Amino acid sequence: MTLSLGVAVVGTLVLTVLRGPLPAGSAAPNGHDLLVAALTNARKNSSYELYSAFTASGSPSSMTYFVTATGQETVDSEQETGTVFFLQPSDAHRVFIRATTVHALLIFLSVRAPRASEVNRWFYLAPSDKRYTSMTASGPRTIATQFVIGPHTFGSAAKYEGVTSLRGTKVIKLGVNSSMMSPTNALVPTVLYITDSSRPLPYATEGKINGISSTVTSYFLRWDSVPKLHVPSSHDVLPQ
Repeated sequence: MTLSLGVAVVGTLVLTVLRGPLPAGSAAPNGHDLLVAALTNARKNSSYELYSAFTASGSPSSMTYFVTATGQETVDSEQETGTVFFLQPSDAHRVFIRATTVHALLIFLSVRAPRASEVNRWFYLAPSDKRYTSMTASGPRTIATQFVIGPHTFGSAAKYEGVTSLRGTKVIKLGVNSSMMSPTNALVPTVLYITDSSRPLPYATEGKINGISSTVTSYFLRWDSVPKLHVPSSHDVLPQ
């Protein structure tokens, strides 16, 4: 990260916010400084989980995203279709995929004639497969490269929008530009909630997910406590 900030100073600022409304005439906290502090603290962790629950095509759905030092895994579930696991090692240019139903193989993975024997089997996709781009993370894939100011991560501008509560936790609301929910890795308007503490961390993000009509809130969970991802040994190519 090219920007630097005295985190202890920002921590003092955050604690001041916790004590109640700003006195009349007081300047609002600096959103950029709060953003940089949260990103700096995020990079000190080795793993995290990001969880979203929403409705897709009228069906209850969820997306869980794990990032560790060894790679990342996305688990997409739709009640009417099934669940698909995408595991992408950080040091490999291929992705491993597993689906829990025949319907998920057809709908999520574009397997033209899926068979029951292909359910719950790990397959892999190489970059030469035309489906590779749509099924892999093309942006930054590690914590060190995700939580930084940059053209494909977070914009430097951040607006302080007050203190609120999510799931019983006091958080600071920031209006930012982020690529976290963008399929093209472009910076788009996003709400980032960070913990209101002396060591602020990203707590949740709120924005649009491609293909979902309503705004989705995604929660950061298990900072530094996601187990190591085990890369499958499968050499079977995902059927066409």
